[in-house]
Amino acid sequence: LFLYSFIFYFNYYISSVEFCWALNVTRVVAPPWLAVGGSGDLECQFSLGSETLYSIKWYQGINEIYRYTPGKVRTQQVFHNNFLSVDVNKSSGGKVHVTNVTVGADGAFRCEVSGEAPRFYTDYGVANVRIIALPTSGPELRGVQELYALDDWVQLTCIASETRPAPTLNFSINGKEPRAGWLEPPSTSAGADGLFTTTLRLRFYLRERLIQDAADGAVRVRCTSHVPGLYHESTDVLLHTRARQARASGHEGRVAAGGRLLTSYFLNFQLVFAALLTNVAQQYHHR
Repeated sequence: LFLYSFIFYFNYYISSVEFCWALNVTRVVAPPWLAVGGSGDLECQFSLGSETLYSIKWYQGINEIYRYTPGKVRTQQVFHNNFLSVDVNKSSGGKVHVTNVTVGADGAFRCEVSGEAPRFYTDYGVANVRIIALPTSGPELRGVQELYALDDWVQLTCIASETRPAPTLNFSINGKEPRAGWLEPPSTSAGADGLFTTTLRLRFYLRERLIQDAADGAVRVRCTSHVPGLYHESTDVLLHTRARQARASGHEGRVAAGGRLLTSYFLNFQLVFAALLTNVAQQYHHR
């Protein structure tokens, strides 16, 4: 029993010593996301312990993209990748600079550190990077008519194109959420380039109460596209009604008619005043 205990604790001690002195990848530092066509740095932090560094290798998925071997004449080596490029002038040791990233680079990047012979101890670490594509403007609103009549059927479509990840779309009418029955379920489709197009449709009758709720008499519809922490843009449209324009035209007509009436009164006054002056002048002349 004593012998078995001695062997167990001795092996445990040796393993602990080897663990303390072996190399270890402590951290892989990478941006949480990169934009399509963008660039960024990936950094591998490690401790060699008692080992001598043999190589540092970087992988995108299962494909090696960069290798650093300090013991060789050519210390840096770059491997072709369909989804990104490596800038060797900005890469060294545990740091690699990737450029021109595409959607296919989305996922895991692995750093693998190896010690020298004879043991070639190896450890690795992984970091996940999301590849995103954000629009440069707000969502598109289609289906807006130039003029509506009261109780017209309104059909609007909000579209966010070529985005990654797919955004959440929301409608509001005069600053308020529309009724659930006015919205169709959103739809999202992926293109061959890995980018998404998201569509949301809004349908409702243009009732009097909606016009009354509008601050300027025109119903305001807003579509908002949102990706948490990355993107938030809105597009607004105004729904103009014939009734409102008719009221405005009637007001202008009354103003114009009032103006013409005042002009008529003024002309009549001038004529009467001129006749009065003529009469006074004639009477004075006869005297």
